[in-house]
Amino acid sequence: MPKLSRRAHRIPEKEEVSDYRRQVGAHIRSLRERRGYSLRGVAESIGISSSYLSLLERGIRPLTIDHLYQLAFSLGINVRDCIPD
Repeated sequence: MPKLSRRAHRIPEKEEVSDYRRQVGAHIRSLRERRGYSLRGVAESIGISSSYLSLLERGIRPLTIDHLYQLAFSLGINVRDCIPD
């Protein structure tokens, strides 16, 4: 089995993680808005407050795997579609 370089295992900096979290949140917001769903409606459908969903969409709070799956189901999309290219 080939060894991976240490570089392949570099832990992302906190800023990189925050940037990616914002990108994912903005992408989810875009998907929700394109489908015409309200913040409140989607939040209620997955059992969180609209203010918490807003924090997720703005990348302020980390998105859990559970919330990711619930959001995908609520939006009628595949989980993979929640992650921007």
